[in-house]
Parts: sequence; structure tokens; C-alpha cells
Amino acid sequence: MPIVYEAGLSVPTAESAYLESLGLGWNGNRDHYDKYWKSFLQHWSKEGYVNRRMGHPDQIQGDMQVSCEIAVGPYGWDDLNNSDIHEKVVNSALKWRLLLQIDSEEEKTGIMWGDVGRIYFWVHEDDLTDLCFERVVCEMHVAKLTVKH
Repeated sequence: MPIVYEAGLSVPTAESAYLESLGLGWNGNRDHYDKYWKSFLQHWSKEGYVNRRMGHPDQIQGDMQVSCEIAVGPYGWDDLNNSDIHEKVVNSALKWRLLLQIDSEEEKTGIMWGDVGRIYFWVHEDDLTDLCFERVVCEMHVAKLTVKH
């Protein structure tokens, strides 16, 4: 089956290091946050399967840029409790780029990541510039299921 590429707009989600660094994330200025989402929400939410090369992820849970930085950097998750280190990690996390996002498409490919999840491959911008893919970080996120009684 051939791969078909379509140009599209992707925007950072509320949990991204990009928005946090601009003060537009969960803990930022609520008025600015609301304006951002009013402007871009129509571009963020996608129906169906979302596979992507580059751009911003359609993430299922949590920010992955920070977790990539934690995976290869000198700090651990507990270090984020220190506000100075937290800021340093977030600023360093901004250099991580989505390389590839692959959705579960069991009907087409026979592949399901976890429980209807997605896998994401991230590369540091310096490594991408050098075409060095030895430190690519892979994350798998699964959908959160809600059961109603």
C-alpha cells in the first residue's frame, strides 16, 4: 500500500514544553491560554487515525519533550521539583522534535500499540541537523478508556 503525504497544520497541545515556555500552558495566564485554544483548537483535534512525520504530536497523554530530555539528559523526574532545574529541563526539552507518529491501525496493518495507542519517535534538533539518529527516543502512549456504568 503506498504512503500518501498531505500537508497539514499541527499545533502544540496544552501540555507541551513549547506552550509552557511561553506561559500558555496549563499553569500560565488563563486569558492567553483561552485565546490560544480559541484560535487553534479547530486545527488540533483530529478524527480517526493520525500518522504524522514532523510537526507537533497528537498526543494521547502528557508532554513527551520533557520526558525525552529526562531520558537522555542529566536530570531525573524528581529533579523537576526544583523550580530552577524544572525551567532548565523545559528549555532544553524545546530542542526535541517529533520525527514520526504512528497510530494503531489494526484493520489496515494488523498493528495495535498497546490499547489503541500511538508510538512517537523523537529526535534532538542537533542530531537531526547532523542526520544522527542514534539517540532517537521512542514513546508509546495508550488511549485512556472510560467505562460508564
